[in-house]
Amino acid sequence: KGTLLKQTSYCTRALLGILIGGLFQILIGLGVASLYRLSEMSPALLNSQLRRSRGTLAPPASIAVLSARKRNLGTTSAAVLSLIVQAVNAGLLTSPTGGGPGNISGTLYFGSWLGFALAFEMCLRYLELFSTSVVGINGGAGGG
Repeated sequence: KGTLLKQTSYCTRALLGILIGGLFQILIGLGVASLYRLSEMSPALLNSQLRRSRGTLAPPASIAVLSARKRNLGTTSAAVLSLIVQAVNAGLLTSPTGGGPGNISGTLYFGSWLGFALAFEMCLRYLELFSTSVVGINGGAGGG
């Protein structure tokens, strides 16, 4: 009765690896998207949206909108964390010595290493963005 995945550690490890590899990347993507959205909002727009959601006319306490430098630091940190998680995930799933479920060439093997390669590329892009950001005319940091 629904115990197919509980019968072996092989299936449990495969399912755990898929969940970690996929869902963690989705959560990281949502976090980075929210950082970019907050960095593009003006303080007046953010204040008006908060007042509207609270149903009050009084302005809320001072709200600092995310600066471009903090956004770049946050996205770079998320990229490094994603790289670490994907490296551990690919290592555990495809380990020939540990008997990982993806240790032979197949969908799980290529999927886990593709996730690692994409996380590595994302990490390189964000590190480049963070290290080359310049201060513009209006004082905002450059970058993506």
